[in-house]
Amino acid sequence: MKIEINLTNHEVTCLNHDVLDIQAWVEQMVAGKINNCRDRILHGGIPKMFADTSLGSIPASAEEIVAVIVARDDYKTREERGALELLATPAPEPEED
Repeated sequence: MKIEINLTNHEVTCLNHDVLDIQAWVEQMVAGKINNCRDRILHGGIPKMFADTSLGSIPASAEEIVAVIVARDDYKTREERGALELLATPAPEPEED
């Protein structure tokens, strides 16, 4: 996936106030978010893998472990979890006049 963003001159001016290299900062920010997301996937998924008696072995690399976790039937993306949360939220009671 390739992601591009366009910054206005004003936005660049504001970033240049605190950031030495905008491109490097954005790349590091995204890399940090990816690491945090991977850690959460592993933290939540590895116990399920250990409990799954149908799984013959656990892969050695984080990338392979993530692939096994996201292939599970019970895995949900953030969008899917959000949709389930909406369904579970009760509708507000109508106000009486």
